[in-house]
Amino acid sequence: MFSRRLTSSSKGSSSFNLNVEASEFLEAINKNETEKAKSYINSIKIWQIKDENGLTPLHYSVFRNNYELTTTIIDEIKKGFGMSSNKISNFINERTNEGFTALHYAVGNGNLEIVQLLKQYGAKFEAVTNLGKNAVHIAAEANQVTMLMYLILNEALDIFCLDENGSTPLHWACYSGAFEAVDYLLSLKADINAQDKERITPLFLAVDNNKENIVRILLMNGADKNLRNKKNELPINIARKKNYIRIKNLLKDKEYNPLCTIESPPKYIEPSNIYKKLILLIIIIVELIIFILILPFLEDIYHLFINLGSFVLCLLSFIVFIYIDPGYQKNTKLIKDCGGESNNKPLKALLDLGKKLENYCPKCYIEKKKNITHCFICDKCVLEMSHHCFWFNKCIARDNKIFYLLFIYFSFIYALESIFICSNLIFDTVTIPYKKSFFPSWIYFDIDRGFRVLGAAIVLVLSFLVSFPLFF
Repeated sequence: MFSRRLTSSSKGSSSFNLNVEASEFLEAINKNETEKAKSYINSIKIWQIKDENGLTPLHYSVFRNNYELTTTIIDEIKKGFGMSSNKISNFINERTNEGFTALHYAVGNGNLEIVQLLKQYGAKFEAVTNLGKNAVHIAAEANQVTMLMYLILNEALDIFCLDENGSTPLHWACYSGAFEAVDYLLSLKADINAQDKERITPLFLAVDNNKENIVRILLMNGADKNLRNKKNELPINIARKKNYIRIKNLLKDKEYNPLCTIESPPKYIEPSNIYKKLILLIIIIVELIIFILILPFLEDIYHLFINLGSFVLCLLSFIVFIYIDPGYQKNTKLIKDCGGESNNKPLKALLDLGKKLENYCPKCYIEKKKNITHCFICDKCVLEMSHHCFWFNKCIARDNKIFYLLFIYFSFIYALESIFICSNLIFDTVTIPYKKSFFPSWIYFDIDRGFRVLGAAIVLVLSFLVSFPLFF
């Protein structure tokens, strides 16, 4: 369905209807021998040279990323054509046999300097290849994020543009495994479920090429894994056919419980605060039951201090953990200087500063480093992230990890102490200051033991729930 990569069509032959001098000239450019190539310029008409693949000297120099030689060739063209801007523009926009222009090669290389030079002499950004691919498709396929954003934000090219097959830039990025390009296109709200003429979505292409990281980010951003192509296949059918086990597991229709794992989920899960409220409620209920119904009837008073101490430490560590920032990162200064995030102003500002956007998060606008991870649940970058804890709807990272571990430790100690107290209460002889006459006449079982067992059972269950997150 798709053609080979951009680079595969650029190594033209220099022996097609060319004299020896012209062939040597193209060969020198192809080998990036700048000075040797320059020595031929004054003795040949470079605007008449084209190899069997339709590549001109300008195509060669741009493909080889040689700005100096590209400038020299354009200057020579200006001399040859005089002041005729139309002829210069026509030469700049000359197409190869596959429909590539010099601009396409510059875009594929991510060379913004050459792109702006070609633009100055009339390069057409709307030019398409024989497959209908324009500059945005090529930048996405080549994972040239800075170039991609330049084309979309500065040259106002359409993020939803279609090639001859109905493929979007996101299709091409997924096809080639261009993760950063996919990330940026999704941040710009590209159509994640767009279908081409074969009804193939970007997810199909990521699966077909075994790009697990791209499959995951597509699913996290709402890609529909139940859309079928023209052959009535699902993405999971492709994964099974090619035996991509990890991708197949991501695409399975199985119930996923994020409370039972610290791995990244295979889909976006709406965060909830109900679990942390439930844990807090359980801690308080357990202590109330112990303090009112159990502690007053224990003979050893040291249990009172141990219980209250572990309860206070458990509660305090919980509160501190909940309210402390885990280490979220965001370029707030840049956002403030740009007057907000509307119209992707921070991205434009980074482009204007000459920053390579490949090294920046498209949502937080901070420089990516090895110790910074973007959490797709919080939608923020986090410093030294361990995982996103769904129990507390919070990332566990550098600044709050110690308080998280302290809470888990103290909650476990508190649960053990509660269980120990209940065990003592059940098996020891304890006098409970309630008279049987206070209860209905039909209750004739051992009121003392029944009361103790009931309280102890409640505490045992709730104590287990308090320490439950520890097991995951």
